Amino acid sequence: MAFKTKEQRIGFFSSLRNKFNQHNKNKHDEEVTKLKANLEKEKQKLQAQQTRFKGESETRSLKKKIEEVKAAKKEISNIRFKESSLGKVTALAKKGGQNISGNIKRVIDYEKKHAKSQFKTLKKAAKSANKSIKKA
Repeated sequence: MAFKTKEQRIGFFSSLRNKFNQHNKNKHDEEVTKLKANLEKEKQKLQAQQTRFKGESETRSLKKKIEEVKAAKKEISNIRFKESSLGKVTALAKKGGQNISGNIKRVIDYEKKHAKSQFKTLKKAAKSANKSIKKA
């Protein structure tokens, strides 16, 4: 290609350089938009995973509370059984006319009181756990 003047040559190459730069800029902009779109998709995936994990952790905590309530109920029934058996022992001892020594009687009374206090605390814990489960 022959250029008659220096300005023609400079104009041709500058227009060529401008076209090349514009092409590169367009290509760069396309890549940036693709990367932004991919980034947005990844953000949405992560948010979906976070909500799923949050739901799973809430489910685990509720299951744990349910297990605690079941354990408390079982403990309550054990305490009631202990209390009733201690009552039966003292009643049988009194009925049979046998004298229970002071130490044994104190132990039995202590066990009864301890069982009653345990029963009350476990009952309160079970009620509060049931309330929190119902709220959830």
